Amino acid sequence: MKAATIYKRANMLFFHASSKTTAGVWIATPPFLCLELQPDLSPIGKAVVEALGSSQTDVPHPVKWSGILAPLLEQAGVKSWETFMRKADCLNLEATSDSLKVIPNKNLGTTEGFEPILGKAVELNLASSIEQIGTAISAGFTLCE
Repeated sequence: MKAATIYKRANMLFFHASSKTTAGVWIATPPFLCLELQPDLSPIGKAVVEALGSSQTDVPHPVKWSGILAPLLEQAGVKSWETFMRKADCLNLEATSDSLKVIPNKNLGTTEGFEPILGKAVELNLASSIEQIGTAISAGFTLCE
């Protein structure tokens, strides 16, 4: 499985790949991408493909956890994860050999974090066009709580 995460803050989207460590924990990994929302959804679909394509397994388990999200925070112009997530919506992406699942999340606040809303997940064919993937991402954010 390949995985990625997308956050929406105001009119900006922040993407990163998610990779599974040797200890079995999913962590944020490059690329860290940032896009301004716009009517053309193709760039969103392209960023999804790039982030998912960079997802890996068996990456070294972090010894130091601080700084893992530094590129994301820097792109957003904030100093802490707490500040970032206060105004963020989140989508988890899971790709298998033939499907892409878009999973909206509920923002439970800075202590609890994001919780996947599996009952609202949308699945599409991985061979969908870039535009269709961008549309699915846009629709997925409307399902976040």
